[in-house]
Amino acid sequence: QGQSRLLLDINSVLINFVYFPFQIPAKINFSNIINMPSLSSLAAIKSYLLIHDRKWSHYVDLYFILQYYTSFDILLKQSYKLFQHHFNQKKFRQYLCYYKDIDLSETIDYMQPQPDNINEIIQKFFIHLATH
Repeated sequence: QGQSRLLLDINSVLINFVYFPFQIPAKINFSNIINMPSLSSLAAIKSYLLIHDRKWSHYVDLYFILQYYTSFDILLKQSYKLFQHHFNQKKFRQYLCYYKDIDLSETIDYMQPQPDNINEIIQKFFIHLATH
């Protein structure tokens, strides 16, 4: 959809570099190798991708960021801050509840064991967030 991207597979880990026509602050220095966005900014990027690039991996990433690192309110504020009028909260909330056209082609390898019904848990989590 007009986005340039570079997808690298390094030791079976997919690293996806996506061009955005938005300024994404990268203030976190990672091991003096690369500057990265904050987790709230990464969550905002995932919120944008959920609308424009419907991959299950974005849902999974966003689920763990929201579970452990930031709140839904902060995510929404950061999404508006980064993407301004290009972020559509109503559409985002709708996509949090709609799963029929999601790309499931990428295998998700979790760092820790997850319950067999993790996909259902993630779906229920997002449906609750989107409707409350």
